This record gives sequence, C-alpha cells and structure tokens, in this order.
Amino acid sequence: MEIISLVYTIPYLLFLLFLILLMFLEFYQLKYNRGITGIRLIVMISFLLFFGLKGFVGRDVFLYYDLFSNLPTINHWNSDFFKLNDYEVGFKILMSVSKTIVPNFFFFAFLSVFIDAMILHFIIKRYSRYYVLAFIIYIVFYGYIFEMDQIRNAKAVMLFLLSLRYVLNNKFLSYCLLNLIGFTFHSSSILFLFIYPFLKKRFSLTFYAVVFIIGIVLFVLQIEYIKPMVMYVASKMGGVFQTKAEIYIASPIYGKDMFGITLGFFERIVSYCLFCFIYYKKLIDRDKENLLFINLYVLFFIFYFYFAEFMVLAVRTSALFIAAYFVLYPNVLFEINRKLTRQLVVIMLTIFMFFRMATYVKYIEYKYENILFDTSSYKIRKSYADESANYLQELDKK
Repeated sequence: MEIISLVYTIPYLLFLLFLILLMFLEFYQLKYNRGITGIRLIVMISFLLFFGLKGFVGRDVFLYYDLFSNLPTINHWNSDFFKLNDYEVGFKILMSVSKTIVPNFFFFAFLSVFIDAMILHFIIKRYSRYYVLAFIIYIVFYGYIFEMDQIRNAKAVMLFLLSLRYVLNNKFLSYCLLNLIGFTFHSSSILFLFIYPFLKKRFSLTFYAVVFIIGIVLFVLQIEYIKPMVMYVASKMGGVFQTKAEIYIASPIYGKDMFGITLGFFERIVSYCLFCFIYYKKLIDRDKENLLFINLYVLFFIFYFYFAEFMVLAVRTSALFIAAYFVLYPNVLFEINRKLTRQLVVIMLTIFMFFRMATYVKYIEYKYENILFDTSSYKIRKSYADESANYLQELDKK
C-alpha cells in the first residue's frame, strides 16, 4: 500500500464536512433564537463514534496497547506497578481501572475520548460563542493528534482547561491542584504552573506588538540562538554533556528546525493580529475571560516562533495552548457585524481547515478504521506505522 495518499484523508474530510453542515445549522438556529441542544448532542455522539471507536489508527496507539497488555488490574497492584514502564502514574492508574472494568483496549480508547469530550463540552459551552465551530477547530488544530496519538497530553491539557476558571478568581491552590493531577498524566503540565501570573495580566498593545515583531524576525531570518547557547554551556561542562548536546542537535528528529514560509505561517500571523490587535478590545469588553485565551495565544505564538529551531519543542509545547483557537475564533466571529465579512471569514476558515486536515492525515498510519466494522490486526497496522516512520526518517536525512 502507498505510504502517502489522499485517499486516506477521505473519512476525515467527510466527518469534517458533516460537522460543518451542523455548524451552519447552528448558525441558523441561533439567528432565529431556536434551541441547539439537539445539535450539541449530535456533535458529541459523532465525535465519540469517530474517535472513540477507531481501530489501531495513528502512531502512538501501539505503545498504549502494549502498556495496556502489561498493566495489572487494580486487584493485582503491588509496588512494581508504579515502576512499570516510563509512563506517568496517573495515566497508568486510569488505564488499569479501565482494564479492571472491561479488559479490552478499545474500551479504554473509548473511555479516553469520552473523558475529553465531556470536558470539551463543558469548556466550549462556558467560553465559546459557537459550539460546533469550536469543536471543529479543536479537531483540526491538533485535537485529532490528541485523540489518536497523544492521549496523555490531552488529559493534561483538559485538566488545565478546567483549572482556568480559578485564574481570574485568584484561587491559585485550586489551579495548582488540577495541574498537579495533570502532571501525573503528562509531565508537560509543569509548564502550566509557571504561566499562572501571565494568564490574567492585561498587557499593553505595545507588549503584544514587540512579541509579534521579534517572533517574525527570528522565524523569517531563521535566527538560531538556543542551539548556540546549549552548545556553549555544554562545552563549558565538557565530557558527556557536550557529547549528548552535539548528538541531540545533530539528530534529524530532535535537532530539526521548522523554519519556512508556509500557509500555516500566514495563518498564525493573521490569527495573532485578529486576537491581539483588531478584536482585542471588543473581546475583552465583551467578556474578561477572553483575556485568558488571548494570553494563551500569545504563549502559543512565542513557543512556535521563538523555538522554531527545534521543531519537536516548538510543536509539542505550542500545542498545549490550542484552546486559544477554539475559543477565540468563534468569539471573533461573533463580534463581526458586517454580514459579508462574516461570510468571508467562515469561507476562508473552512477552506483552510479542509486543507490542514488533508495535509496531516494523508499517511498510511492514519488510514481510518472503525471497530464497528471490519478492522485490520495489530500486526498489520503496526507494519504500516513502521513503514511510514522509516519513510519519514529517510526524508529527514535528505
């Protein structure tokens, strides 16, 4: 089978099209002050069916399956349970409890998606003006990766989103507790503890402008400043530290940069201008909670553009703040008064989302299968993922 094919994208694009039709139905219902409870229910069910019942789809699913197979049920826990594998303890407990209830990996996969869906429902209902659009943006802007590959990261991000309600109320202990629980699912949650003061601070437009300009300059001119700093410190330390730093930076995976003018580059510039300049005052005046998400997007921008010399670091870290997208874009759309402008924004956003989704799920490991129908075995799907990984590694070396 082909490693890359647009055929693999068809189920995802059809699912996206279905949600977009629901989005327009929601717009219609809201325009005439009609209820949208039924639409929300359909979105939730379709999300659970599509992601919760997928087969061995993705790149990391095999690691989770192996862990599930080796983990004991809760009645067989012992001291070795907490030492088993390198995964965080909270994630292992969740998986073990799931295995105790139903000893089937696909039940755990469904439970994982169900938890995310419930939290997303609560967050989107609370912060976003348009429910369906927010769900679509979550899926397209990295959510599909969370639900199919990085399910530990997803739980950490979901707990962080729940903790945001305590930021404006100055309840740091509650905020801290939720993110410490998130830390037991993925260590990246430690970052959320440090950004607490940043989230609720109302910065001047000058600050946002300086952040924006520096980020663009670093990215466009491909200025590397982290690698030289790392190499300088490592050279002073010498020995194994210098050797490891040299290997890491030379790695085609960890040392790879993400410089380059792409469609995504322009999308991030447009998004920053919309959130931090053009609609900044309207968003803040409408709801002070929007400030949290504007600052989240600034963090997204900083980690993406300022750390572009390390692709893995830039992508993985910026993904922690994707909530800014699915809250702010629906809220910006709500603030647009001119009908033609609203229609233009919706059309452009829709086209971009189709393009983005097709770009990222065209690989054979994302060939969609659902357990309600006939699915391929673990062995076959693992061979697909291995072939794709080898292909991508060869590309990186060129």
